[in-house]
Amino acid sequence: MSVLTSLVKNTAARSTTEIINRMSSAIFWIFITRYLGKSGLGIIALSLALSTFFSMIATLGLGSLVIREVSSDKSKTETYFSSSLILGG
Repeated sequence: MSVLTSLVKNTAARSTTEIINRMSSAIFWIFITRYLGKSGLGIIALSLALSTFFSMIATLGLGSLVIREVSSDKSKTETYFSSSLILGG
């Protein structure tokens, strides 16, 4: 398979998943808005925003750290993964 063919297939796959993701998100919010109304939408939007905020804080950039450290020394993979799971939890 040539590089160009691979690039086209990967681009098409990525674009398709992005389009499906955006459309499903829009459909989700339309149905939630219609079903819950104004106050329910506010509550669910706040809860999603808070969960996203605390999820970002909980990871503390551990993913990047683990990837960087494991790529430099693969023998410590299990140690880094288990430690990051404990710290993230």
